[in-house]
Amino acid sequence: MKLPLVLFQELGEGMMVVVLLKFFKKKIKRSLRNLFFWSKNKLKELSDLKSKLQADIVLLQEEGSIADGDLNPEKLLLLRKFGHELNVTLARLASWWRQHFKTLWIEDDDQNSQFFHSYVSARRNGNQINQINLPNGDLENDPEGIQSEFLKYFQNKWRTCSCSLQNWPSFANSQLNDDMKKMLKAYFTREELCNT
Repeated sequence: MKLPLVLFQELGEGMMVVVLLKFFKKKIKRSLRNLFFWSKNKLKELSDLKSKLQADIVLLQEEGSIADGDLNPEKLLLLRKFGHELNVTLARLASWWRQHFKTLWIEDDDQNSQFFHSYVSARRNGNQINQINLPNGDLENDPEGIQSEFLKYFQNKWRTCSCSLQNWPSFANSQLNDDMKKMLKAYFTREELCNT
């Protein structure tokens, strides 16, 4: 990288910094433009390579289907090589698109995420219970009061439920004795399991 040395000798120290900044800004701008076009060319090359590999794979597969599914070992190896190259190319394309969208995301100041977060916040606020009507007609806004009112409601709802136990079978004689309970709680070995 050549710097304009003649300008530094003629100008004062303050002007030298300005010239340096302009020089580096111009260099960086040129480099970014070159990177942009390199990236576009790289995408085109990868897309062309993907199309070529897909066409080659289809030709080899058709040749194998014509020969009753039997490809000679060289062509089978070539088919595997093309398949591997296609997978590598697809991974590189996916990486390129991921990087491309990441730069767009940074350049656009993350508008999609702001929209998403505002939508989720609105949805979360919509799912929140801010107030309820009490049985006497008053409104309750306090979160603790709302929680206690829900608790009272469900306690009353299940308290009024009564079950009739008439005509149920008696299980008094069907209970396990202490020996059976100990046997059920005892540990067993793999051999005992296999023997049963």
